[in-house]
This record gives sequence, structure tokens and C-alpha cells, in this order.
Amino acid sequence: RSPKAAVQAWSDAFNEDRIDALQALVHPRRRSAFKKERSIMREKLKMWTIARYRLGQTQRINNEFNGQQVLLVLHNGSRELEVNGVVAETKGRWWLWTY
Repeated sequence: RSPKAAVQAWSDAFNEDRIDALQALVHPRRRSAFKKERSIMREKLKMWTIARYRLGQTQRINNEFNGQQVLLVLHNGSRELEVNGVVAETKGRWWLWTY
């Protein structure tokens, strides 16, 4: 997979309100945080859709993983919200680190 494929999968799952699919796309080290914020994510899914995204600069995460910044542009029908995220690569697979 690639950073773009990971973000596209996240976007598709987000827009289809598939919270379990979103959780599966989160980096294993960040899943416990996702589980704690699950109710917050459910509220986001009710209010927003991902209109578009843009991949940004590459970066290192905790001096351990390769990563890439991503800008998610959410829309609720009347306004946009920009969310900065990061995808991380581990053993050839890309995951959402922050979202």
C-alpha cells in the first residue's frame, strides 16, 4: 500500500460511517487512543464528510517510523474544516497515526 491508498481508505470509511473500518486503519500503537475517543469519532461521522485530502511533507515519527502529513478537508454542507493528520509506515504498510 501507499500513503495515498491509506488516506483514500480512511476517507471512504469515514464517508460511509464505518467506524470499525476506521479503527482497523489506525496504527496499532494508536488504537487504544482511538478506542477511547470512539464516541467523539461517532459525532464527527454524523456531522462531517471528507470532501478532499492532500498529501504533504514526509516526516519521521518518534525517530522510528516514516510518515507523511495529510490535510483532510471536512465539510458539513455549510462550512469546511481542515484537519491535519499523519500517516505512518510500518513494515511496508501505511496506517493513520493522527486524524
